[in-house]
Amino acid sequence: MSIAVPLEELRDAIEQRGWFAFVAASGTDSRPRISHRALTWVEGTLQLEVGRGTALAVVAHPSVSVLWPDLDDQTYSLIVDGDGSVDWVDPDRPVLTIRPTWAVLHRSARTPPAQD
Repeated sequence: MSIAVPLEELRDAIEQRGWFAFVAASGTDSRPRISHRALTWVEGTLQLEVGRGTALAVVAHPSVSVLWPDLDDQTYSLIVDGDGSVDWVDPDRPVLTIRPTWAVLHRSARTPPAQD
């Protein structure tokens, strides 16, 4: 089950979950790159420091996703898709800016699959 989050309500949804989240991007070799980072809200965008590998991945493939996992079995995960750009002012600490394009609350699976 999913519930769309209007972008004008996104900051409130993030504040309920905290400012640490998983950021997913496609690497330069098209393999996924996932990192756990602290984010900030700046004029309707999400900003975070990233490593060089993630920065290069976003330059090559600017579509990124951010995930706040559910906190327990009664809540929803928050998933945000967006367009990323990289600021290289300090080459050792690139800053990724994500302009959200879509957000959804997604109920997590409740029952683990049967194990053989």
